[in-house]
Parts: sequence; structure tokens; C-alpha cells
Amino acid sequence: MGDPAPGPTGTPTRPPDTTIALDRSVKREPDPTPGAQMDLRPPADPAGSDHRFDRFRTRLLIDDMTFGRNALGPGSPVPGFDLPTLDGNRFTSGALGPRPVLMVFGSRTCPVTESAVPALKRLHVRYGERVRFVLVNTREAHPGQTIGRPTTDADKHRHARQLRHHHGVPFEVAVDDIDGTPHRAFTPKPNPAHLIDPGGIIRFRAHWVNDEAALRAALDRTTSGETVHGRSRAMVGPLLRAVGRLPAVVAAAGSGTGHDVWRAAPPLAVLGAVSRLLARLPADRRGPAPPWQRSCRPAPPSRACSSCRADTAAHAPVRRHRGVRGGHDGGGDRGSDAGGSRPPRGRTGPGRRPNAGRGRWRRPGRGSRRR
Repeated sequence: MGDPAPGPTGTPTRPPDTTIALDRSVKREPDPTPGAQMDLRPPADPAGSDHRFDRFRTRLLIDDMTFGRNALGPGSPVPGFDLPTLDGNRFTSGALGPRPVLMVFGSRTCPVTESAVPALKRLHVRYGERVRFVLVNTREAHPGQTIGRPTTDADKHRHARQLRHHHGVPFEVAVDDIDGTPHRAFTPKPNPAHLIDPGGIIRFRAHWVNDEAALRAALDRTTSGETVHGRSRAMVGPLLRAVGRLPAVVAAAGSGTGHDVWRAAPPLAVLGAVSRLLARLPADRRGPAPPWQRSCRPAPPSRACSSCRADTAAHAPVRRHRGVRGGHDGGGDRGSDAGGSRPPRGRTGPGRRPNAGRGRWRRPGRGSRRR
């Protein structure tokens, strides 16, 4: 080969090198320097694509069992929100009103909501004049063919009306937006409850709305003028209490929902199927929750407890008094009237039976020990 031909400036020009051409065909590693390469990935969805789903999955159930570190809790100010209500009014964070607010989240296809509304009605009867109750309709927990994922604001309002009509909700029902912005700002759990003071500070948080005992205790302290600062950590009991509501919710959601539940949560699906065999029992008592985690049997407000003569609606779920039948379960002694005018029958008192102490074990006195 001859010498390379001179270039325009008189400098010899090097012919194309085959090794350089081969290097160009090799895939090079990206430059580790920050900002050296352009990120061609699409930007993250600001609304959160995980919040909108068409099928229930196992990951959703796992995420619903615990609160994240950034979830709002007692002492946190509420985020800004402005939601329409079905009555034509607005539910805004800047105008909560002079009363405390019990803000709960729920949907038509959620078994926990199905289990919680009767308890919320009882609480509203007792505290409705002193506490503002608001139910925010959120994403559908178990969407199906009949009640699916809403795609427009009109769908959201229609689902909220179905929720209010189905349960006969006697208090305000607000409608969340399509992206669930307020719901995600609080916490993307299906059924949390937040007790908010008039200044917009969260004072109490419950993981599940059907935790009636915890909500009643918080409302009692709030309405009595005390400053509440706490949370309910009950998770398994309220969830299992709603198992008896699962078959009806799956049937209302439509085809495909039952298959999703069996695939995503087989234990809950089995418990829901077994609860069908206990149709004669109340729906809240068809699950395997322990008796002390279940709410009291509803009783008329005028009915008195057979042991302490107090209104049964004022009691939290507790065990029965010893020696008294029907204590705190909404019923009195056998043969007593509905008002409980007779004295309680127990070990002591004027209403004691003549043979009440016979047959019972007694502590041996002095000199009665066996030798």
C-alpha cells in the first residue's frame, strides 16, 4: 500500500480502520455519569395506577393489612380536599364545621363496609347530634361485571347512590374522584376511619370501620370533652367478622368476582363458602372471630342491662357478669320484663333465689381439711 493521500491542509489522511468499524457494532455499557443518558421511560402516573384496578389481587390484600410509614395518624393535619356530597353540598377540609368529624371510607363491593354500616348507624343514633358522620365512597374493593370499576364521575356518583340506597345510610355520603386523590392522601386502605377535630387534626384512626368498640370508646371521650390521641390496631378480628358478608357482596358485584377472591385470597374464600352453611346466624357471627372481639347484640335504647341497670347501648363489648344471665348481651333474666324493672338475680341482693347457693363449691372452713 502506498502512502496516504494528503488532506486539504497537507496532513495525511488515515484510511478507514476495520477495527474501529467492528467496535461500533459492539453494544457499549451506559455511561455511569448521572445525566449522561436521557431517560426515555414514560413518566410515572401521578394518580397512581395501582389505585385503579379491575380485578382483586393478593398484593392488594397484603397491602391492606398494614399502614405505611407515611400514612396519616393521630396528630397529623388532614390533607386538603373538596368533595361533593349526594345532597348537593360540599365536604371540604377548610370547612369541617364546629363539630368533630368521623370520616370513614367504603364501597358497595366491600364486605367490611357491609359489616360496618349497621354499627355506624348505631353510633350515629347515639352521637349524631354531637359528631358529624361522613361516608366517603371510594374505589370498588371487589369489582365485577355488574358493579365494576368506575371510569367517569357519573359512574362514581351512581355507585355512591347505590351504596346509600342499599344500606340506607342516614348521614352524609361524599364522592371521591376517579383517581382517589383524597383517599390516597389519607391512606389507600379500603375501610379506614378517622376522627378529626374541628381544627382539622386527626385525633383517632381505626384500621377497619367495623371496629365498633374502638370507635365507640373514641367517640365517648371526644363528646365528653377529652382530648383523644390514639389508634386501633385491631386487624384480624374485624376482617374475620366480615367473612359472613362476603357471599352477598360477591353476588352483587357480578361474575368474575368470586373467581378473583378464590385466586387472590383462598382462606377468605373458604371461610365465605362455609358461612353459607350458617345462614341462620347473624352475618357478623358467621366468621371465626372470638366472641370477645364481636360487637354486642343490638338492643332497644330503653332496655337496661340485667346486672348494672345501665343502658346496654352505653356498654362496650364485654364479657357477661358472673352469676347473671344475659348481662350486656341485650337480654335480661328469664322471666323479667323488657324494661328490667325486677332486681337482678345473682348471688346477693333482694332478688336472690332461695336455692341460689346450693350445689356450688364452697371454700372449706377451719378444721374441715382432710387429713
